[in-house]
Amino acid sequence: SVRGEKETKMRDARMLDCEFTILEGEFAKRKFWGLMMITSNGSDGHDKAVNITKSRVRGILESAYGISPSDESEAALTARTLEEWMDLDNIEFLAKIGIEKSKDPQYPDKNVLKSAVTCDSEDYEGFTPVKPVSGMPPKTNGAAEAAGSGRWR
Repeated sequence: SVRGEKETKMRDARMLDCEFTILEGEFAKRKFWGLMMITSNGSDGHDKAVNITKSRVRGILESAYGISPSDESEAALTARTLEEWMDLDNIEFLAKIGIEKSKDPQYPDKNVLKSAVTCDSEDYEGFTPVKPVSGMPPKTNGAAEAAGSGRWR
């Protein structure tokens, strides 16, 4: 789920506040949370974080819609387009979850989204996308550009 956007402490960049729910397997119904940087203050660190978010969102869309990362067809490009950040809300995708060690002994380690698993991976076998790309409705790019999202390749 997309819980909204948050500003950095310095109020110079924005992050997407996400809640992930595991749907199947041993850890079904468990949740974890993560932030994804969506705007930068121009620093190298923020720019790198925005690029990581772009890559992660692309992987989420490819996983959810069964798109090969090498597919550059118009249907695939359209499916990778966000009208707004809420397009990611309640999207189902196959993911690899990792554990981030706490740097402060006062806080426990936490689960993190390592990556989305796309259809070119052996791990994708048996996963059925909820909305395969062939069934995607056409989208326009105007609202996405206004919201700062748009097509990320």
